[in-house]
Parts: sequence; C-alpha cells; structure tokens
Amino acid sequence: MLTTTLVLAGALAAAIPPAATPPQDPAAELAKIAARSDGLVTTSVIGRSAFGTAIEVATVAAPGDTPPSDRPAILILAGLHGHHPLGTQLALDHLARFVDGAAASNEEGDGADDETRALLASHVFHVIPVVNPDGQLMGRIGNAKALDLDRDGRTDEDAPRDLDGDGKVTWMRWADPDGEWIVDPDEPRLMRKADTKKGERGTHRMELEAADTDGDGQRGEDDAQGVQIHRNFAHRHEEFDRRTGAWPVSEPSTKAVADFVFAHRNLVMAFVWDCDDNLLGKPKKGSPRGRTQLDGILEDDLELYETVGKLYREHTGRSGEVADRHDGSAWSWLNFQVGIPAFASDVWRVPTKLGEGDDAVEGERARLVHCLEVGQGFVDWHTYEHPELGEIELGGFVQMSDDLLMPAGAREELFAAHHAFLLDAIDRGPAVHIREFTAEKLGQSGAHRLRAVLINDGDLPAQTATANRTRRFSRPRWRLHLGGGSLVVGNDSGQTGNLAANGGKEELEWIVTGEPGTTFTLELDLDPVGGDRKEITR
Repeated sequence: MLTTTLVLAGALAAAIPPAATPPQDPAAELAKIAARSDGLVTTSVIGRSAFGTAIEVATVAAPGDTPPSDRPAILILAGLHGHHPLGTQLALDHLARFVDGAAASNEEGDGADDETRALLASHVFHVIPVVNPDGQLMGRIGNAKALDLDRDGRTDEDAPRDLDGDGKVTWMRWADPDGEWIVDPDEPRLMRKADTKKGERGTHRMELEAADTDGDGQRGEDDAQGVQIHRNFAHRHEEFDRRTGAWPVSEPSTKAVADFVFAHRNLVMAFVWDCDDNLLGKPKKGSPRGRTQLDGILEDDLELYETVGKLYREHTGRSGEVADRHDGSAWSWLNFQVGIPAFASDVWRVPTKLGEGDDAVEGERARLVHCLEVGQGFVDWHTYEHPELGEIELGGFVQMSDDLLMPAGAREELFAAHHAFLLDAIDRGPAVHIREFTAEKLGQSGAHRLRAVLINDGDLPAQTATANRTRRFSRPRWRLHLGGGSLVVGNDSGQTGNLAANGGKEELEWIVTGEPGTTFTLELDLDPVGGDRKEITR
C-alpha cells in the first residue's frame, strides 16, 4: 500500500511559526490563581528569557508539620517548545485544581478536598508554566535569539511566511519533472513522495510557503525560530547545531531551570508537559558504555517507567508512539543527570487513525479528516503568482500548533485525567520506614539484643538505579543513639541496600548494655527528604 509521506506539522513544526494567536496570557492567569489561593500559591521569578521576560515559578504548599523545604518536592515544567501552549494550560490547570481542592466552598467548609489539603501539607509543588516565554510571545519554537543558519552574515531574514495574505503559512507546490512529489491519486488534496521502486516518478516540487528575500537562491533557510529551549539541556545535547544552542544550558531559560533544580535538593519527581513523551509506550532500554551518556532507561528502572506509563494510559485513555527523545530534552536531563524520575507527555496529538475496518483512514488522511471536522488546519490548493517561481499553488496543511486543532470541549476531560494521573503517580512513590524496633533481654547481665526491620511499603524502590549512578542522593541511612548505654556488638550507624518496592526490607541487630531506664533511639534518614524514628527504654 502506498504510504503518504507529506511532512506533518508534528515533524515540521520545528521550522514554522504558528498561524494563530496564543491562548490567554499565562502570567496574568498565574497571578489570578495566586490571588485567590489564600496564600496556598506563591510566585517568584527564577530568571529571565533571552528577550528579558520573567520566568516565574509557582510554589504550592499548605501549612503542615514539616517546613516546605524539608518536604518531598514535585516539579512540573511546561512551555519549553513555543508551539506547545497546551502544556502551559495544563500546568496552570493543575494549580487551579490544587487551589479549588484545598479551599472550602462555603463558610461551613463543605466541599473542601481533604485528600488535596493533606497532600499539599505533606508535599510541596513547584510549577513553572512557561520555561520559554519568548516562544509563546513571538510565535516561534525557540527563544528570541536571532540566528544566522545559512551563514550569510544576516539573521532571521528568510523565514517561511504568509505570501498570499490569508494569515496562514502553508505549502507551495509546482510542476517540475525533476521533483520528488506526486499528487496522491486516492486523495488529490494530499501530496506524497513518488515510490520509485514501484515505477513512480515525481511530478512536483514542494516547499514551505516562502520567498527568497535575501537573493541567495534559497527560500526559507533562515527559519527565525531562535534557540530551541526544549533541546538545550545537558543530556546528549546536539552539538554544532545553532538551533540547539552553542553549548548545553547556553540559554537564560535553561540556566534558570537548572539553577532552580540544583537549589532544591528535595525534588523527588518531575513531570514535563511539552513535546516529548515517555509514557505512551515501552521506553527504550539503555546500558552504560564507558563515559558515553545513557541513551535509554537503565534496566533496573524500566519497571518504574513501564508502571507509571501504564498508569498514564489508563487515566487518559491515550495511545500512540512513544517519543522519548534524549537529545537535550528536559526530562532526560532530570532523569539521567539530576537523578530524579521524570515523566514526560505531549498531552494531546492530532489523531493518526480514524474509523475501523474498511472505513479506517490513517496518517495524513486521518489528519486531513480531522482538520476538516474542526474547521481549520488545512487550506485548499489555489494558484498564486510567486515572485521567483511564477505561477504555483499554495495550500495543504497549515503550519500551526497542533494544540489549536483540539476539538471543542475535549480540554476539560483531558486535563482532569492528567491531574488524576499526577496525583496517582505521586502516591506511588517509595515509603521507607521502621516497621519494628524491639529488645530482648539476654540473661542477667543487663545486656539486650536490639532488632529492627526497615521496610519499603511503597510502589517505587527507595532509590532509582539512575539516582544511584549519579551519586546525587544516597541510600537510606540509619543511626542508633545509645542514650548513655554501651554498644557491645554492631555498628551505631550505617546505610541500607536499595530497598525494593512493595516489601523490600533489611533487618538490623545489635547487642547493647545500659542501666535500667536507658532509652535507645533508632533514626532513619531518607535522601533527599523524610525519615522515621523509634525508641525503646530498658
């Protein structure tokens, strides 16, 4: 079967500005949420973009027994790819749901969500809704930095643009016997590359809607998209590509995020709502190879990512191809180099299959049907007199954010499912504690045998294999305080193994002596935060 290969906006969005106005002002929306939160949400500026726009973080924490700096912290990042405003809207929706869930609906307190308030009293959330404000403000993928991709000494001078004044950037096609493309005989509104193995020969050329504004014989080669923030982080950064930055974390936005992460050692989990995804399918397995950076999840961590991915699919009902890119992505840096589990999703995609059986359409035909149903995203082909090429046709898929093609009414259900997943995933963390701490008298000597059982009742291991590899965090540590007694056998401090999920345990034993009434205390410290403590008096 012939496969249509017209490059979709999902693949080519890396080069094109969207043709639609961004949604609500995220900064104004964040301010509104904070203002009605009764102190639950506080905001601060962690840095400024290349254009000088403030990058804000919202911190969410309810009063509790433990200061927010000593609680497990959850990081939510969004708005890295400038054409992905949906992630920003989802991050803001999380904040609104936290505020609404923790607040009473009337004076009697009816409607208050006890589970939400308990979660916010034991955890702290740091939400950065727009890591790349330049992209959303300027309608570009990256930041405001001007680039000279064709090395002609000029920057951003020859980007794809709206030639016919319809407010959209689409495609150009024109007849050329040396071209690679043909009109799809089954759907003439689509183009596909000729299959030379089946004797087909190209009849057309195709390019993005553009003109040769700098007179160098090329069209659209300086795409005016800035440095891609979502590809500027330190893990497997793509070198020698100006669009990914001169070096890892070269841009103010990525540096602001990195500085924030390293300043908050209590971060235990991260969620990235942007263009990458590691939840829709089985993640790629990676193995250490010398000094080479990992290109896949360590084997001992695969179960974690598979479990959380399954949880995500159950909550959202989504399916599709996993897109767990590592080249400079935020999630891969957080996981492989910072050492905290990081779960990434693109939140929503244009359907790649519609219908069933003989009526099913896939690929670009499914995209075409979807665009026609929502009333935007595709322009019928029409003639245009190009300044260099003469008479051509303009049309095809509009280069715009896929988020804008979401059907009306789908957003609320989608966001509710993602919030439920977020809460469920956080609840699946490790739960290491002292299950038993007992004493047994040994004869009449005054000596006692102390025994302790440390156990992990959580759904995740005490420490991921990647965290152990980064050495940023240590495994659980314990210390026995003798209270004036003496230690005869055993050590007064030590470190456990990596306690496995769902019942991984370690047993400890000491022989001690002490006067009647001596109190022995066992303390368990978890890295980066948390712990347990039990006492015995003999």
